[in-house]
Amino acid sequence: MANNRSVALLQAGKPRLALEAVHGTPEVFAETGEKGLRAQALGNLAAALEAAGEPVEAEKRYLEALSLFEELGDEDNRHHTLRALSRLQLGRGRPYEAAATLQAALSGGGSRSLKARFSRWLSRVVGRLLGSG
Repeated sequence: MANNRSVALLQAGKPRLALEAVHGTPEVFAETGEKGLRAQALGNLAAALEAAGEPVEAEKRYLEALSLFEELGDEDNRHHTLRALSRLQLGRGRPYEAAATLQAALSGGGSRSLKARFSRWLSRVVGRLLGSG
């Protein structure tokens, strides 16, 4: 419930309340051995930290969530976490790292929608322009 409340509070533009709501939930799921729920809680914590103006801590939590999603083979949540991490890196003035992170998100396969295919194509073009592709 705390995770859902946190997401709702973020959508309502109340990042500090969202942060308070999600605080401690990753540890609860770690104790119960629920890796998937822990990873989601870490992602929600990261989003709340980011919205509350704590980008360094947010990046750490995104990376923790990403590690768990990769371990679980959860490509959908891995993709969403990489995109969020890329946006954070871009906002912190690290465009090359953000582009590489976004490219990792888009290269994971998944959706074959026109938007997804265009995004992957654009990512490859940007990678070539930046000298990483």
